Amino acid sequence: MNSSSSNIVALFEANASELIKSKASFDHNTQTLTHEVKTKLSDVKVLEGLDYVGSVSFDKNGKRYNGYIGIPTAAADMPKGTFTYQGKANAVIKTESGDGVNDLTDGNATTTLKTTGTASLTTVMKFATNANYSIDTIEFKTSAISGSGFSGGTVSTYKDGAAKPIVRSEDQIVSQVQFFGPSAVNVAGQVLATKGGGDNSINTTFYAVKD
Repeated sequence: MNSSSSNIVALFEANASELIKSKASFDHNTQTLTHEVKTKLSDVKVLEGLDYVGSVSFDKNGKRYNGYIGIPTAAADMPKGTFTYQGKANAVIKTESGDGVNDLTDGNATTTLKTTGTASLTTVMKFATNANYSIDTIEFKTSAISGSGFSGGTVSTYKDGAAKPIVRSEDQIVSQVQFFGPSAVNVAGQVLATKGGGDNSINTTFYAVKD
């Protein structure tokens, strides 16, 4: 980001069931990003191996927002074929009984992007096995693409290789996944999955760089 630009997008979580995708701009002279609020470029956290997207946090109306901000891939610049990405993931898992709330950090994320035929995206997030945790693997799949972004999708969860559902197939899944940089070299996403009654939920984020 070395000049004033409006070709920037920000992805944020609004609440337990809503995500925000907003346009942003960058002022080179003041080194300020403007999205929901004004943020100094120095406040954007550089993500390992990623050149076109970073993580950022800010406060607005007494609420803390966390998300990603970066330069999105132009729709015409999306590559053709099948590609894999490697990166990191975090997740907060809430269950109504037994396990309570699990805060899963420093997981490994593998994203597979397919743009030929029916476009699809699959991200598998693996976390260190812990006997006290509800799950150790989250699999997110979607085929809903618009330009260089994905939404919608399904979520499956596993523990020690066996399926351990946290939310049901009919439960609410809200997601936003965006590719960043030339030829979609970076990807970042957020997924919220909530049981109909709101008792069980998954809130996960991931980012990765193309192999």
